[in-house]
Amino acid sequence: MSTMLEAPAEADHSFLGHPRGLAYLAFTEAWERFSYYGMQTLLVLYMVRQLLHAGHIERIVGFTAFRATLERAYGGPLSTVALASAIFGLYTGLVYLTPIAGGSASAAITADPPEATLKAAVEVDHTDHEALVAVPLLSYRKHRFEVLGVKPEGPGVISVYIGGRRFEELDAEPGQFFRWRFLTRSLWWSSHPFSLSAAPGADMMRITVKNLGDHSQALARLQPGTRIFAEGPYGALTAGDSDRGVLLLAGGVGITPLRAIFATLPGRVTLIYRASSERDIVVS
Repeated sequence: MSTMLEAPAEADHSFLGHPRGLAYLAFTEAWERFSYYGMQTLLVLYMVRQLLHAGHIERIVGFTAFRATLERAYGGPLSTVALASAIFGLYTGLVYLTPIAGGSASAAITADPPEATLKAAVEVDHTDHEALVAVPLLSYRKHRFEVLGVKPEGPGVISVYIGGRRFEELDAEPGQFFRWRFLTRSLWWSSHPFSLSAAPGADMMRITVKNLGDHSQALARLQPGTRIFAEGPYGALTAGDSDRGVLLLAGGVGITPLRAIFATLPGRVTLIYRASSERDIVVS
């Protein structure tokens, strides 16, 4: 008695050596990106060039009250370009937040814990939109980042001391950075990357910032207790393991990540630091 075995069907590698289904996924994602970012450009251009000008803006029902609300939120009158950017920012924020609102409504019905709601917002769709909101919210709920204090370090340079809890679970290392969003009236709308300037502790971290613009200048006015959303840690500039001597080179405020590494590296470590004058030396 003989048995005939069927040869296994050949794998479908018709798309550059990959399964054909990958082509559908790739082009669907590419089209979604093209349509979203193309819409972003055209929407702002349409508002700046036509919609927000006289002869058109008067026809928008309720726009006067809407504009007044935005200008109160931003602390003053907005130009046409600034107003268009604010409207688009609001739209983008709603894109990010609606999965959270939907998850919260679902949690109220199903009695799932808030953590499950936020995780679902990330897992349902792995696009950047949900992660940009859900990840910082999850992190804040767990670690409760807040400003402990601000200390001047030199001309135009300050250190922000950040407190919280369970920082050891972040697995942050000296030399890495976070994206920090300080929840004040003038800073809540954007996050900025700043490196750790000291080895992180279980309940405290430090960043050191030079005044190079409106955002960094506003950090000097932070008050203790200001809440913070943080994303990270990021970056591969870490101490690592080495049985040889280490040479670190830094200049100006660029000392901040290397200062944190210098304090924790074992063995023979040499740090060469250049500053314009003795008064410009920071985090000595």
